[in-house]
Amino acid sequence: MHRASWVLGGAAAAAAIYGPTVDSAFTWFYVPLSVVYAGLIEWLDRRLGLRERVRWSLTVAALGNLAAGVLVVGGDQFYVYPLFGPVWVDDVQHFTAAAIASWAAWDLLRALPERSRAFVAVLTATGLGALIEVGEFIGWSLFDTNVGGYTDTMMDFVVNLAGATLAGVVSFVRSSAERERPTA
Repeated sequence: MHRASWVLGGAAAAAAIYGPTVDSAFTWFYVPLSVVYAGLIEWLDRRLGLRERVRWSLTVAALGNLAAGVLVVGGDQFYVYPLFGPVWVDDVQHFTAAAIASWAAWDLLRALPERSRAFVAVLTATGLGALIEVGEFIGWSLFDTNVGGYTDTMMDFVVNLAGATLAGVVSFVRSSAERERPTA
């Protein structure tokens, strides 16, 4: 098992201890989800051979998800903490995770032509974001998860798409620039 998986597993174990001590409402959800993420990253690595930076980036996204869901700030889950104006930690986490997913998909789709690769990477990350929203909806339907309803879901879709698109465009532009760079 890779070090990144151990880091994520260790963080999940720490969250499993921390969460109940501060009455973090969703420790029971985010800790097992983090273990699933660690297993998924391991599986992707075995099947597709993740590059080191991709593996660690996916791990950072999973760690951000764990922290946002388990940490308690001001008596509430960290993901509902306002950062500035209408922007919450949840928005930043969705944007960052979608950007990382898009970049990881870009890296894994090396065999595709660059334009197709950028488009498929953005669609992949946006689709994963939609699956997460389905999970949030199920959680909201079954439990009082404080995810904010329709407005929160739409904002999550917007920031997921923005993060995925930014990463897709940056990856495409960087790749094009590297390809056109003269060699010595």
